[in-house]
Amino acid sequence: MHVKVGDHRLEFLNSLERAEARLLSWGLVDGSFSANEIGDLCESYLEDNGLWTKYSDEEDLQDALEAIGFLYDFQDGMRRRYRTRMAESLRLMARLRQLFPKHMTSSSRKWQTAKPLVGDFRFMLRPRTVPQRNVSANGTLARIEQTGKLSSLQKAILSALLSSSGDDQMQLAFFQVRAAENILGQLKMNRCSGTIVCAGTGSGKTLSFYLPAFLSIAESIDSNDWTRCLAIYPRNELLKDQLAEAYGQARKIDSLLKANGKRKLTIATLFGATPEHEGVFDYDDPPSGWIRTNGGDICPFLTCPNKSCQGQMVWRAQDRNGKVHRLCCCRCSATTAPDELILTRQRLQHTPADILFTTTEMLNQRIGDSTMAHVFGVSAARNRTPKMVLLDEVHTYSGISGAQTAMLLRRWKHAADVRPHFVGLSATLADARKFFASLIGESDSRVEEISPHPTELDRVGMEYLVALRGDPASQSSLLSTSIQTAMLMRRTLDARNNNTAPDSDVYGSKVFVFTDDLDVTNRMFFNLRDAEGQDSWGRPDVQKHPNGSLANLRNPQDPDERLRAKLGQSWDLCTKLGHRLQGG
Repeated sequence: MHVKVGDHRLEFLNSLERAEARLLSWGLVDGSFSANEIGDLCESYLEDNGLWTKYSDEEDLQDALEAIGFLYDFQDGMRRRYRTRMAESLRLMARLRQLFPKHMTSSSRKWQTAKPLVGDFRFMLRPRTVPQRNVSANGTLARIEQTGKLSSLQKAILSALLSSSGDDQMQLAFFQVRAAENILGQLKMNRCSGTIVCAGTGSGKTLSFYLPAFLSIAESIDSNDWTRCLAIYPRNELLKDQLAEAYGQARKIDSLLKANGKRKLTIATLFGATPEHEGVFDYDDPPSGWIRTNGGDICPFLTCPNKSCQGQMVWRAQDRNGKVHRLCCCRCSATTAPDELILTRQRLQHTPADILFTTTEMLNQRIGDSTMAHVFGVSAARNRTPKMVLLDEVHTYSGISGAQTAMLLRRWKHAADVRPHFVGLSATLADARKFFASLIGESDSRVEEISPHPTELDRVGMEYLVALRGDPASQSSLLSTSIQTAMLMRRTLDARNNNTAPDSDVYGSKVFVFTDDLDVTNRMFFNLRDAEGQDSWGRPDVQKHPNGSLANLRNPQDPDERLRAKLGQSWDLCTKLGHRLQGG
């Protein structure tokens, strides 16, 4: 059973973490609970919350916490001790060393001489605030209709987009509804304007954009192909993450569009991993990011749309040779249809998609390209230009890069002679309205800021804030610290695609790494792949790294496990969570 918000096990975990945080905030990472202490805490919690009907005894609750990866048990001499996943993760982080295979090739314990990577850290534990989701589908429809009459198709689409498993309807937060209201209202004014949505990570900012975007696009779909919406991302990984979500939402309305005599809503990408045409796969090396496999190539920007699978999607050679744009999951029977996803630049050039996922770099390159400029609305008919532009992670557009992006958007608006509605998404941004107005080149009066009101927030679970300082005495680089931290962090989150992983949705499953310098970003990307035992294409490099990832040097099955565990060089926690240390 998945752990949901308000689950009693999550509340108990909060109490354990608060107790641990008293020592962790002082830099003491070796604290732990004894078996008796955990038993007493479990018994008190069951008694205070009237949960004896759910568990036979306190050990039953303890076993449940261990089964979902909340509680980590380890052997300390003859005694059994316990930490939460948070505390053990922080301990391993603070004890990171620059381990290489040479440190593990002899019995002289050379791993103890490996350079320490963390000199000090600061830790803060605080309640996580999330927007209340208590606006029903009918309530959302009533609020949105205040901005103008919705067609019967738009009402049906809104209901479909808000549907979840079974006959249930998704509940929205008030800020999501206000954002949808404002965006739809501004679109009807047919003028250049902006909406900046500010809310915490994972609060649903993206849905607050795609909900009104799909309503607007669906109404305008006809036999003509042109880019109706641009979704611009500062980083490729963010683009890939949101592409999968948008594709899944688009498929919810296929039958409604067909019943109304309309084609499906189409989606395309235009960034480094988008191949030029089908023929480029005939070269010795596949296009950037694509990985060759038996009978085809693995797509780098879309995983299986079936959320219970999340397998890799393959463009089979047979389909590709027939110019059929269809991806097939290598695990289940899920496929994308040729009229849903445009996979090559050549096809995009002839049949632009309704929603184009791209980057600022690609926009800068292609608005002056006579063969692709029309995809961005340049030299296109006035009624066939993008009406909406999404700018994700707006807070990243600061400093020199932000000034360059602001100039790029002005150049594009002038070249395409467009008056779109810009929607910005950001977790944190000071004076968001003024900042976004300056970015898109409009006056403050044409920009609306939408964010959750303090009275609309609930405290749910905890969030962990950690700042690491490299160890100057070891003379190791900060890049090494960042790489080893990233390797560890991805293995302390919830594991996916693994039948042995704990059944939990609490900790997330993806790590995003940001830097403040393009050169560091490039080095980080390729060095991290190398550390994970991969080549520059993301394929296992068995020649250079026969043992796989450097994380495998922390294998609890290797010699000296008890001493290595005590000194933080055994990642037993990661293996218990269902992660592979070898990489892949």
